[in-house]
Amino acid sequence: MKLRKIFAKTKPNKEFLIALTSLLVSIVTVFIMVATNKIMNTTNKIMETQIEVEKADKIPIINFEASYRENQNGFAVGEIITIHNEGGIMTDFNSEEITYIEIEILDYSRVNEQIKIKIPINDYYSVKFATGALKKKIITYDNFSHKDGNNKKRFDVINNFMDLMEPYSEQKSKELGKAFSIGVPEFKTYFYVEYTDIFNQTYNTYYEVDHFGAKKINDESTGEELFSADLSQSVSLEDINENMLLDILKKRLELDR
Repeated sequence: MKLRKIFAKTKPNKEFLIALTSLLVSIVTVFIMVATNKIMNTTNKIMETQIEVEKADKIPIINFEASYRENQNGFAVGEIITIHNEGGIMTDFNSEEITYIEIEILDYSRVNEQIKIKIPINDYYSVKFATGALKKKIITYDNFSHKDGNNKKRFDVINNFMDLMEPYSEQKSKELGKAFSIGVPEFKTYFYVEYTDIFNQTYNTYYEVDHFGAKKINDESTGEELFSADLSQSVSLEDINENMLLDILKKRLELDR
């Protein structure tokens, strides 16, 4: 009788231990699964990062390099702009250039008093040499077309125009009875670059370029507008002078009214 009682008392304890052990095993299994998932997620993220890094190494990187050519007096008569690829191999490369004379005008007789006039120049830069390479130096532009150098021609036009600008601004201010002023003309150059990388992704990028470097134009519509200019209104650097520039400005102001 005593043995049966002892057995009856110990039997539930054994079942309890078995149940407790099963519960502990289940908890440990859950922790192991959670830890395994975290390790797998971390491993996947590391692999994704490595893939992105390897991919980035194979993506083309476009750079612009500018230099000058000087005459015997040390005056920078012309500029050279070279497009380089410092990244991965690319195909289907294409580049275009356009240069504008840009003049800002303040006319307080108008609702929109600030006006910007852009005059495209059809021969400011020319393609000097295309290497045909897929990396490093790709293509070179220069502006030595004018007999004395394009830079000298540009400075002469700007300086002579400024001599006409002041009396004309004073005359317009009297006529309008409002403030009127013309800013100093600027020659601004823009590039469009298109290429395809080894992942078959095509890039279309616009830049503003000068001797300080290249600035990417993030607004694609602005770039498209620059390169969709009516070239019938363009002028030749050889023909442009301060009087022609002032005449163009007067006509544009009349059309803009």
